[in-house]
Amino acid sequence: MIKAMTRNFRAGAYGDPAFVPYAVWYLLYGESTEGTGYTHQWRTCDQRLSDYLMASVESEAEAAEAVAMGWRYYRVDLERVGPLIGEIVCPEESHGVQCHDCLLCGGTRKPAKNILIKPIRRGSSEAVCYVNTGWLGMWRAWDAGNVPAIDPAIIGDYMAGRRPTSRYKTVEAWRGPSPYDGTPIVLILTGLSPLASEQSGNRKTGAMVQSYILRQDMSPIVAVMSAADRAVCGDCSLRPAANVNP
Repeated sequence: MIKAMTRNFRAGAYGDPAFVPYAVWYLLYGESTEGTGYTHQWRTCDQRLSDYLMASVESEAEAAEAVAMGWRYYRVDLERVGPLIGEIVCPEESHGVQCHDCLLCGGTRKPAKNILIKPIRRGSSEAVCYVNTGWLGMWRAWDAGNVPAIDPAIIGDYMAGRRPTSRYKTVEAWRGPSPYDGTPIVLILTGLSPLASEQSGNRKTGAMVQSYILRQDMSPIVAVMSAADRAVCGDCSLRPAANVNP
C-alpha cells in the first residue's frame, strides 16, 4: 500500500475556479490543504471562495474594490505602476521561488500581502494568460472514458494525507453546468500520483496537484480559438480570444 502523504493544490490551472461550486472546493481543500487559486468572478461569485482564492485584478481601482469586499488579490500590472502599498512582487518572479514552496496565493486563509506580477511576454508579443496546449491529451483521455470519477471528499483526503495516496494520475472531481451559460463543464485533476514522473512538471508551480475546468462538449483548443471558452472563463479580458489583434 502506498503511504499517505500531503500534497499542495492549484485551483484553476485552466478555467475559473468560481465556475465550480464552493462545496466542491471545500471538500478538496478541507481545513488543512494549502494551495493557490485565482478568480475573475470575485464580484459575483460565492464570497466564501475568498477563503481559498485570490481576486484576479488588473488595476489599482479593482484592487481597492476587491480589498473592500474582503478579498486578497493578485494584480497583473497592466498599468505599469509597480508595487503598491500592501503588495509584494510574486516571489517566483522576484526570487525564483516555486508556487509549491511559496503558497502566498491562498486566499484569506493565508495572512499575507497581496501579490503583483508583470504582464507575461512570449516572444515579441505580450501575452496576458498562461493558456497552453499541454492538457489536450488529458481532455482526450477523459472524453474517451479513461479518466475515473472520484468523490472530491476522497481526493481531499488524499491531499490532506488522511488516506493512502491516489494510485491515479488524473481524475474527474465534478461535472455540471457552467453558471455562465449552462454549457456542460467538468473539473479534472491531474498530478495526484505519488510517482515523480507522473506529477506536474510546471516550472513555475512545481509538483502541485493541478486542476482544469474544461468544456465537456469540445476540445479545449477549439474552445480557446473560437471563444467558446467563456463557459469556463467567463468574459475575462485576459483570454486569448479577447486579445487578438483585429
